[in-house]
Amino acid sequence: MAKGRLPLAVPKLSAYEVKLGELCALDLWDGINYQNGKHITGDEIFLTNFSTPAAHLYSGRRNTLNVAVPDFHEFVIVAGLKSQYQTSNGTDLAKGISAFDSMVVPPYRIWRTGTTTQSSADLVTKAVLDWCPSFVRNPNIGSKDGNHRVSLACRFLFYAFPDFPVFNFSKALQKALILQTRPQDAFPNFNKIMAKGLITNRVLLSKTVMPQPSIMSVALWKRAEKNGWWKRRVLDLALLLHFGCVTARVELQKEARILTRPKPKPKKVKPTQSPSAS
Repeated sequence: MAKGRLPLAVPKLSAYEVKLGELCALDLWDGINYQNGKHITGDEIFLTNFSTPAAHLYSGRRNTLNVAVPDFHEFVIVAGLKSQYQTSNGTDLAKGISAFDSMVVPPYRIWRTGTTTQSSADLVTKAVLDWCPSFVRNPNIGSKDGNHRVSLACRFLFYAFPDFPVFNFSKALQKALILQTRPQDAFPNFNKIMAKGLITNRVLLSKTVMPQPSIMSVALWKRAEKNGWWKRRVLDLALLLHFGCVTARVELQKEARILTRPKPKPKKVKPTQSPSAS
């Protein structure tokens, strides 16, 4: 965060901005890159690959998170997180997966059972910040400030426990919202700012509709939809577009303009005078 500057609040977005964010989210759900139209692994697949094993772990059906490293690696590529590998102390996805049960499940369980006065934002923060150092391959190499993988942990958790009120943390929004420079310092504020932003834009976001599942468990889909996963997804994308961090392809921009164009007001018809009145 720049010296003397306070973090920004999430602005009240226009109908066009929210609609464009929703169209981009629909593309990602279907496995389409909203910037260039190319095929990618879709959001529903990531939700299925990550939330199903996480649900089995939470329920006790398994005692480890059964997520394949290649699936996680594919997510890293699609999410634009390759920079997480480009560090002096390395990134180990398998190491992070093995720590999920001990680091993430406890705060999630507390949130699910409602056995605390801690806020949802604080529990999400705890889960991410406790877990993100687990991805560091060699924590004794380099600066200790680099012993965190906040974006990686947060973005995975967004899909693994879609009902948990997680917001997608990114360096782009970290900078746009004028948050602290170190991700581990910025993340607590980020959660709170985004939670308030969800309220600020609740009217327009309430009009967005999460696509029906085609491969995802209906029970998990319902938990995600009920707890605002789709609204959080749309808000994240709408803000990235609002701040100019990304650009949607022209076809989506045109469609959003058409869908949000004000309807013309009907012309008032002057009453005709009957012959008897003359």
